[in-house]
Amino acid sequence: MPGYMRSFKNILPVVVIAGRPNVGKSLLFNRLCGRRASIVHDSPGMTLDYLSENAPLAPGRTAAFIDTGGVLGEETERTADTAKRMEKAAALADVFLLVADARAGLRHGDQAVLDMLRRKWPGTPRLLLVNKSEGMGEAEACADFYALGENLAPVSAKRGAGIAALRKKLAEMLPVAEENSAPPALAIIGRPNVGKSTLLNRLLKQDRALVSARPGTTRDNVRAVLSSPHGEFALVDTAGMRRRRETAEQSRLSVAAARDALARAETVFLMWDMAAGVLYQDKRLAALAAAAGCGAVLIGNKSDLLPAALRRKTLLRQKEELRLGFEAPAFAVSAAAGKLPESGMLAAARRAAEAGRRKFSTAELNRALSAAVRRNPPPVSGGARPKLRYIHQGGQAPLRFVVHGGGAVSRIGEDYRRYLASALARALSLSGAPLRIDFRAEENPYAGA
Repeated sequence: MPGYMRSFKNILPVVVIAGRPNVGKSLLFNRLCGRRASIVHDSPGMTLDYLSENAPLAPGRTAAFIDTGGVLGEETERTADTAKRMEKAAALADVFLLVADARAGLRHGDQAVLDMLRRKWPGTPRLLLVNKSEGMGEAEACADFYALGENLAPVSAKRGAGIAALRKKLAEMLPVAEENSAPPALAIIGRPNVGKSTLLNRLLKQDRALVSARPGTTRDNVRAVLSSPHGEFALVDTAGMRRRRETAEQSRLSVAAARDALARAETVFLMWDMAAGVLYQDKRLAALAAAAGCGAVLIGNKSDLLPAALRRKTLLRQKEELRLGFEAPAFAVSAAAGKLPESGMLAAARRAAEAGRRKFSTAELNRALSAAVRRNPPPVSGGARPKLRYIHQGGQAPLRFVVHGGGAVSRIGEDYRRYLASALARALSLSGAPLRIDFRAEENPYAGA
């Protein structure tokens, strides 16, 4: 059934990083993953949800690391949500990394998190990492924590000290699992408060992402694996993007997270608010997605706020206003009301991802090129009409085609390039996949053959 989030245990062994706020969990997560996957900031509570990233432990050994939000001693509505999500992540764990702060010493929050792990998951192995131990001896760094009766390891996520030994230790502790090929990454992008997290939760049939009417609630990228009749997807709910002049520190970090998701995604659900119309930020996101080479499915949300008779017409008009740059399927939905064609949306995402990976024979491409040129030849430029001789595939994901011709092809304008890309996409059934065309001026190597 659509919406079932497959356990990470069916893919790779899972390491869950837990601890009270501001002890360096996200910095440790980034250090283990070898890249800046999680937002790092001095303010407590920057990680509201949990993040997952695969990273190597040893040759042939990979684990899924999960970074959780810090659990506070006092509970508010937001920290209660964070704690619930931390518990969902903890249920997947094969090993817990409990992170504490060597410089702050043992705090009540450290004991509270440890007590929770012992009470709810007594059979899951734990390793207590005493972080921020740079410049301190092991005895000094761990002095306050020996009384907890846990296996201790001093580390410095900031400097990288102890990380190699930690990877080796984890490889010994974790079960060996056969690594499957990763499902295609599907990013949900849109400006703040257009319903991205609500859509993610609807697809997963659970409250996986933090949902709030306050813009900017999602600051990190949320990752989950979705199983559907159309295959599996690694879903990513990105933080909302704002205009630069409106961004504070947290929003600036969110933009970086969204750009990172675009760089890693094969396909995106590009969401906008149909009732509000297409705004500057929506167009900017469409341009960023196209520039990243992502396939796209367009999702017009909050369609229930429009008269039913106007929804289809409005969807088509706003689709044109987005100026995505290539043909993509579009759906009018209401995520909050649960009115969305999940099967159609996921099928479109699958087709877009598969289209971007397709390989074409030169003969197939040349037939499509000849038909497009017959319908609409290149315009005359500099007193000559460019002659397009042949075409071949130059790359995948995104698709790239190279069109060879005489010297006049260097004067072909952007309008004709867009026409040719659109014509080839229709002929080759590439809906949702970006297509890039390069013109190359050279002599035909087959001339006189």
